Amino acid sequence: MPINTPHPSYNNNIAKWQKGRDTYEGEEAVKDANETYLPLLSSMPSVKDPKYLAYRNRAMFYAATTRTVEGLVGMALRKPMQVTLPTRFENYEDDITDTGISMENFVKQLLGEVVLTARSGVFIDKSTNGSRPYAVIYPAENIINWRLDKEGKPTMVVLREYEQIEDPDDKYAMTLTEMYRELYLDEETGKYNVSEWRQEEGNKDSFKETKLETPVVRGNAFDTIPFVFVNPKGTDAAIQKMPLLDMININLSHYRTSADLEHGRHFTALPTPYVFGVDTKDEEGNSTPIMIGSETAIVSEDPGGTAGYMEFTGQGLAALERAMQEKAEYMAILGGTMLQNQKKAAEAAETARINKSGDSSTMVSIISAAEDAMQQVLEYMIAWESIAAEDSVIVEINKDLLDSTIDPQSITALVGAWQGGAISQETLLHNFKKGEILPDDVTVEEELQKIDDEVPTGEGEELDLTPEEKRKNLKIVKNEDDSYDVTESVA
Repeated sequence: MPINTPHPSYNNNIAKWQKGRDTYEGEEAVKDANETYLPLLSSMPSVKDPKYLAYRNRAMFYAATTRTVEGLVGMALRKPMQVTLPTRFENYEDDITDTGISMENFVKQLLGEVVLTARSGVFIDKSTNGSRPYAVIYPAENIINWRLDKEGKPTMVVLREYEQIEDPDDKYAMTLTEMYRELYLDEETGKYNVSEWRQEEGNKDSFKETKLETPVVRGNAFDTIPFVFVNPKGTDAAIQKMPLLDMININLSHYRTSADLEHGRHFTALPTPYVFGVDTKDEEGNSTPIMIGSETAIVSEDPGGTAGYMEFTGQGLAALERAMQEKAEYMAILGGTMLQNQKKAAEAAETARINKSGDSSTMVSIISAAEDAMQQVLEYMIAWESIAAEDSVIVEINKDLLDSTIDPQSITALVGAWQGGAISQETLLHNFKKGEILPDDVTVEEELQKIDDEVPTGEGEELDLTPEEKRKNLKIVKNEDDSYDVTESVA
């Protein structure tokens, strides 16, 4: 079988992944898919029929999936990641792909892939010319085949890629062609190898293999494949249900309902004139048009003649309007409260947190998987650069997805408890850190040191202040952006 033979699980899921991808891409992608998402009506023979094109183009597509994916990923990255790297690797935080993409943007893309399709993968590579290691994200659709050993570790991964081919006769013309990268462990040596496969001209089922030079570390090849699978529950190759699949299906159903509603509105919006009992033929028996307007009179000698307008007064379209509203609400529930038209002033904070708890638990699992994946990616890079194993690598992505800014009343109560000696200054600052008053890049310990450093001194010696005097001099200043600064000073 050729190299582009897909894994059975790939075939079982590709349609779902494509559905999610199209829905995320938005109106143009969904409408370009024609009857895949919007079936023809009985009066429409094909998707090229002008009536179908008008039917499709009148429909509205609500970008709920796009907003949900971006909203959930935004919740995870609303606070900066905490990354600890060996000194030689500190610049990788600004460029992990060797193409200028920062680690934060890399993680943003990775999270978006897993939220949307429940699957992605990261390939770690290093060219043989001595350049630095780099990482590449592959979407689910481009991980077409894989094999695993008894422990669940990959022994073969086939990745679909696209390369640009220049036209030798036209320097401005370029075409995209498919190629396949095979990552595998040699059956005899158990070592990592790489091959590229390109289609042979004139035969779509025949591919030519190019074996690449085996990547090595200090002369030794890897005994594992430097590819990390990512799904909502971890870094194994298992294919999980797409977290947003139910919402995506409703998003497309909402689109179909919109098509029917706009189709009905188109044919019922304007009143239709009718005339009975009027002779519309001239003396020669030819039909003549009836003119309508303020300067035109329609005259009939037939005593039963009538004229008027037919207008739509039924409730059929109201049912479609209600259906659209209901589906929009279902999407808000399934996709996250960032799609809801919330009345924040009337909603209690605890109620809001409960409403978001389901989305939060799913996202926390995805974030944990992304953390684990990034840890493995960086460990592969470190191994490739032969950095000492004791050099630590830590990647922590924010899991506090909800805005937990402490309110002014709670600040007053905490400060009062501290001033009264009920809690320590360290406990006070821990609460301020949790309540997002302290800056993200400042720890409690650093804030305590800043407070000590800001206590004024007299002739090089510290002033003799009692704890009560220090407590009374705590200053909490509200900034223009509603954040708070906590400082201690002496009048």
